[in-house]
Amino acid sequence: MNNKYLVAFSIGKATAAQILERLGTDSAEDLFLLMAQAHLPMPRLPEAAIQGMAQSLHQLPTAKQAAKTQQMLRKAPASEFIRLPPDRVNAFRGSGAGGGTQRLIAERKADVKRGK
Repeated sequence: MNNKYLVAFSIGKATAAQILERLGTDSAEDLFLLMAQAHLPMPRLPEAAIQGMAQSLHQLPTAKQAAKTQQMLRKAPASEFIRLPPDRVNAFRGSGAGGGTQRLIAERKADVKRGK
Protein backbone atom coordinates (compact mmCIF):
# COMPACT_ATOMS: atom_id res chain seq x y z
CA MET A 1 0.00 0.00 0.00
CA ASN A 2 2.81 2.42 0.85
CA ASN A 3 4.40 1.72 -2.54
CA LYS A 4 1.33 3.14 -4.28
CA TYR A 5 1.79 6.42 -2.41
CA LEU A 6 5.52 6.48 -2.98
CA VAL A 7 5.07 5.94 -6.74
CA ALA A 8 2.49 8.75 -6.86
CA PHE A 9 5.00 11.03 -5.14
CA SER A 10 7.83 9.88 -7.40
CA ILE A 11 5.96 10.73 -10.61
CA GLY A 12 4.68 14.06 -9.30
CA LYS A 13 1.03 13.16 -8.85
CA ALA A 14 1.13 13.84 -5.11
CA THR A 15 2.96 16.36 -2.96
CA ALA A 16 5.34 15.51 -0.16
CA ALA A 17 2.84 16.91 2.35
CA GLN A 18 0.08 14.61 1.05
CA ILE A 19 2.30 11.54 1.22
CA LEU A 20 3.65 12.40 4.67
CA GLU A 21 0.07 12.65 5.90
CA ARG A 22 -0.96 9.34 4.31
CA LEU A 23 2.10 7.57 5.71
CA GLY A 24 1.53 9.07 9.14
CA THR A 25 4.95 10.67 9.46
CA ASP A 26 6.10 14.26 9.67
CA SER A 27 9.69 13.70 8.61
CA ALA A 28 10.69 14.48 5.03
CA GLU A 29 13.89 12.56 5.72
CA ASP A 30 11.85 9.40 6.40
CA LEU A 31 9.99 9.90 3.15
CA PHE A 32 13.16 10.15 1.11
CA LEU A 33 14.64 7.13 2.90
CA LEU A 34 11.52 5.16 1.98
CA MET A 35 11.94 6.34 -1.63
CA ALA A 36 15.54 5.08 -1.66
CA GLN A 37 14.58 1.73 -0.08
CA ALA A 38 11.89 1.27 -2.73
CA HIS A 39 14.45 2.13 -5.46
CA LEU A 40 12.21 4.89 -6.76
CA PRO A 41 13.54 8.02 -8.44
CA MET A 42 13.21 11.31 -6.65
CA PRO A 43 10.00 13.15 -7.52
CA ARG A 44 9.50 15.30 -10.57
CA LEU A 45 7.56 18.49 -10.60
CA PRO A 46 3.98 18.21 -11.83
CA GLU A 47 3.56 19.03 -15.51
CA ALA A 48 1.49 22.12 -14.69
CA ALA A 49 4.33 23.52 -12.58
CA ILE A 50 6.85 22.86 -15.34
CA GLN A 51 4.61 24.55 -17.91
CA GLY A 52 4.17 27.54 -15.59
CA MET A 53 7.95 27.90 -15.27
CA ALA A 54 8.41 27.63 -19.02
CA GLN A 55 5.73 30.25 -19.60
CA SER A 56 7.37 32.68 -17.18
CA LEU A 57 10.69 32.18 -18.98
CA HIS A 58 9.05 32.89 -22.34
CA GLN A 59 7.72 36.17 -20.94
CA LEU A 60 11.20 37.43 -20.07
CA PRO A 61 12.62 39.93 -22.53
CA THR A 62 15.19 38.68 -24.98
CA ALA A 63 18.72 40.03 -24.85
CA LYS A 64 17.92 42.16 -27.91
CA GLN A 65 14.81 43.63 -26.24
CA ALA A 66 16.72 44.31 -23.02
CA ALA A 67 19.53 46.05 -24.92
CA LYS A 68 16.99 48.19 -26.77
CA THR A 69 15.35 49.20 -23.47
CA GLN A 70 18.72 50.05 -21.91
CA GLN A 71 19.63 52.16 -24.94
CA MET A 72 16.30 53.99 -24.72
CA LEU A 73 16.80 54.64 -21.00
CA ARG A 74 20.26 56.06 -21.60
CA LYS A 75 18.90 58.53 -24.17
CA ALA A 76 15.82 59.64 -22.25
CA PRO A 77 16.11 62.64 -19.95
CA ALA A 78 15.48 62.00 -16.27
CA SER A 79 12.44 64.25 -16.38
CA GLU A 80 10.57 61.58 -18.38
CA PHE A 81 10.90 59.13 -15.52
CA ILE A 82 10.16 61.36 -12.56
CA ARG A 83 7.54 63.42 -14.40
CA LEU A 84 8.61 66.87 -13.25
CA PRO A 85 7.01 69.82 -14.99
CA PRO A 86 9.39 71.62 -17.38
CA ASP A 87 9.74 74.65 -15.09
CA ARG A 88 11.16 72.41 -12.35
CA VAL A 89 13.53 70.29 -14.46
CA ASN A 90 16.34 72.84 -14.30
CA ALA A 91 15.86 73.27 -10.55
CA PHE A 92 15.97 69.50 -10.18
CA ARG A 93 19.19 69.20 -12.17
CA GLY A 94 20.85 71.89 -10.11
CA SER A 95 19.72 70.60 -6.75
CA GLY A 96 22.13 67.67 -6.55
CA ALA A 97 21.38 64.71 -4.35
CA GLY A 98 20.76 66.75 -1.23
CA GLY A 99 17.63 68.10 0.39
CA GLY A 100 16.63 70.10 -2.69
CA THR A 101 15.84 66.91 -4.56
CA GLN A 102 13.65 65.63 -1.77
CA ARG A 103 11.88 68.99 -1.57
CA LEU A 104 11.13 68.94 -5.31
CA ILE A 105 9.79 65.42 -5.15
CA ALA A 106 7.58 66.33 -2.18
CA GLU A 107 6.31 69.40 -4.02
CA ARG A 108 5.53 67.32 -7.09
CA LYS A 109 3.60 64.79 -5.03
CA ALA A 110 1.60 67.65 -3.50
CA ASP A 111 0.88 69.02 -7.01
CA VAL A 112 -0.37 65.62 -8.11
CA LYS A 113 -2.70 65.43 -5.12
CA ARG A 114 -4.07 68.87 -6.01
CA GLY A 115 -4.62 67.73 -9.60
CA LYS A 116 -1.95 69.84 -11.31
